[in-house]
This record gives sequence, structure tokens and C-alpha cells, in this order.
Amino acid sequence: MIYRGCIVKIEKDFAIIMTDTMEYLKIIKRDGIAVGNKIIFVKEDVYKEKQNSFKHIGLIAAVFILLILSMTSISNQSYVSNAVAIVSLDINPSIEFEVDKRNKVINVIPINKEAKELMDRELVGYNIEKAIAIIIYNAKEKDYITETRNSIIIGVAITKDETHIDAKKIEMDIKNQLKEDPKLKDLNLIYAESSKKNLVEAKKEHVSIGKYEVYKKLKEKDNKITLKQMKEMKVQEIVDKDIIELKMKKQHSKKDKEKKVEKNKGKKEKKKHKEKASNKKSNKEKASNKKSNKERVKNL
Repeated sequence: MIYRGCIVKIEKDFAIIMTDTMEYLKIIKRDGIAVGNKIIFVKEDVYKEKQNSFKHIGLIAAVFILLILSMTSISNQSYVSNAVAIVSLDINPSIEFEVDKRNKVINVIPINKEAKELMDRELVGYNIEKAIAIIIYNAKEKDYITETRNSIIIGVAITKDETHIDAKKIEMDIKNQLKEDPKLKDLNLIYAESSKKNLVEAKKEHVSIGKYEVYKKLKEKDNKITLKQMKEMKVQEIVDKDIIELKMKKQHSKKDKEKKVEKNKGKKEKKKHKEKASNKKSNKEKASNKKSNKERVKNL
């Protein structure tokens, strides 16, 4: 669940927030916050009272020893990422998330300078769907997403096959998370599944995997389009120009769904009215036939 509130007091390890529902909560203190700031946070940010300070000191010491050992071993071998999937988010800012086998974010990479504006907090450790929701929330707050500019491209590339996580599961988790918040429902979400090969190419070109997939599809139709042009285009511009006529899943807006429901309702009403008129005519004919049969019997 995503909370919104205002900082009313800052202590050594935590800050006290008054939420929009007039509830007071303690959250873990972060850098750069001040009394009066309005912030967005989730359940994982809620501050938990320390049970045993000696345990905490022992844990720090253990982590410090582990860090020294890790640094020694890293000097003798190359870095290996634990990411099993890469998820990109394109609005106008573009961000990529590295996700581990538990569906947790282990690294966040801003692809352009606008992206840094939306990363006002540490997102490592969050489930990918919550991290995506927080960034979209921030984008709405900063007017990167409006009623007329509400299109988002979400790209997913699975980097390791031997995992239970797949692109469809990540996509479904994101959809379900966004459905929970009424303010995040009316979005035009375009999902693009990528491959390991395209992921490597996208990394070389410093472009998100989502935009790279759009570029690859468009290149099949128009050889004149360049990757540089695609990089510079905003997502809404791509959608408005009908460039995304792709084999991607496009989530219809609430208005489109309502129109479809109204259209189907109109058809049903029309059909019902037609059947009613037909039945009325049939009953009239039956009554007329019955009357004429009675008259024939009398004449006999």
C-alpha cells in the first residue's frame, strides 16, 4: 500500500508523519527530508523499534567483516550480477531496474537526467511492482504524467532462464499493484517483452529495453527511422503518432472500456426492444387467428 503524508517531526533515527488519513506514523529517516515536506512512502518504510542495541552492533560488525572479505574476493574475480530480470520504465524520464529471483529490486539505473528527479528515495529492496508504482506516483506529482500525457512503456527482459520469474508474471504483478490505487488506474500501459540479445544491444546504445523494442518493431516498417530519433521522442509522442502499432499488450483506458460497455448495452437494449415488438406482433396475430376460428365455428 502507498501512503502520502507530511513530515511533522524529525528524530535521530526516524521521522513522524501525519498521513492524509490523519494517522501518525514513524518512518525510517532518509537524507534530505525536512519538517513540512510532503512525501510518499510504503509499508516497508515504517520504522520498527530496535529490540536490542547489542544485537544491532553485532550485526554491523558482522556486515563489516563480510564487506572486507567480499572486497578481497572481488579483487580476484569479475563482478557477477544477481539480476534475473531487467525492467524498464519509460514516461519521458527513463529508468531501469535490476530484479532478483525474489522479485526484489537490487539496482536502479537512471537512463536520462530527468529520471533522477523521480528517484527521491532508495528503491532497492522493494518488490518491482511497488518500485514502479512509486516512480509513477512521483511522475504524476511532478506533472510528467497528466490526463493528456498518460502513456507509459514497460519493458521486461529475463536474463536467467533457470528461474520461476517470467515476463508475464512481472507484467501481471505490476498491473495488480497499479489497480490498488485509484489515482494510478487510468494509465495507458504498453508492455514490451525483450530478449537477452536485444538487452545487450540496448545497453550498448544507452537506451531502455522498452524503447529499443519499439525501435526494432518500427524499423521493420520504416528504414528511415534512427535510434537517435527514438531516444529523443517522448512516449506520448510515439503513441499519438500511432508508431506503436506493435504486437504488444496495450491496456485500454477507463474511458475506452466505458464506451465499449455503453455500446454493448445499447446493442442489448435494441435487441430486447426488437424481440419485444416481434413478440407483441406474434401475440396479436395469434389473437386474430383465435377470433376468426371462433367465427368459423359459429357459422357451422
